Amino acid sequence: MMDNRSKENVGTPAAIAEEALREFFRRVSRRDMQVMGEFAPTGDVLLVGSEHGELAVGLPAIAAFFQRLFERERTFSWNTQRIDATRSADVLWFFAEGHMVVDGPAGRASSPYCIGGVLRQQGDRWLWSLYHGSEPVPSP
Repeated sequence: MMDNRSKENVGTPAAIAEEALREFFRRVSRRDMQVMGEFAPTGDVLLVGSEHGELAVGLPAIAAFFQRLFERERTFSWNTQRIDATRSADVLWFFAEGHMVVDGPAGRASSPYCIGGVLRQQGDRWLWSLYHGSEPVPSP
């Protein structure tokens, strides 16, 4: 995992994005519906997963997505390799590369996974406005 926590990186866009990813996947890996508290309470919040049909607009649809995800026999975690992030006032957008780790009945599997995100600052917290996950495929 990238270590953006050194003193010179505290509060940088990459460090903020890394912390948002860490908290998000901490909750996801525990099947914790409190993950909903990581999303901005706006009607236009959006989650796009990497599988066909994983599109959720608004908090009720995102909650339904996580309920379905948490019913699966698999759990998900994330390892960060790289984060590129930029901030303008209370909006931060980033691209992260890493690996999705899936634990299930067949064992553990890890595969490349990319995340694009937009975070909005609300008080001292950064909340997701957009989560977009993708599984890159090899070039032909």
